[in-house]
Amino acid sequence: EHWIEIGLPEASRVKKASHRARRVSVYCYGDRKTDVWWQQNQAVLESIDNLVLVFIGSGDTDKLQTLLERHMKWQCMLQDNVAWISAADAKRETVTITPRVLKSGASARQEVSRWA
Repeated sequence: EHWIEIGLPEASRVKKASHRARRVSVYCYGDRKTDVWWQQNQAVLESIDNLVLVFIGSGDTDKLQTLLERHMKWQCMLQDNVAWISAADAKRETVTITPRVLKSGASARQEVSRWA
């Protein structure tokens, strides 16, 4: 029912997902690569009504790396387009990231309201 992609998927894959799921979310990262990917795929992706596309900048992904472990649980609080993320074991400091919504479809507004 909710298809989630991480990274920079092919536009055809996202379009296929939009026909199979009620909601599709793509969380992309990598500053320069994302810009090129978005320019190449924007026309197709803009036409997908149930798609939410969220960009996480390289500075934010660097912060998230500090929380990575082999087995992990994260806690997340969202408010005013900011996410506070911490390891559930509270051994490390909470990191703050600010994702940017690149695209939100009419049928995906509920998802966007969490980030915008």
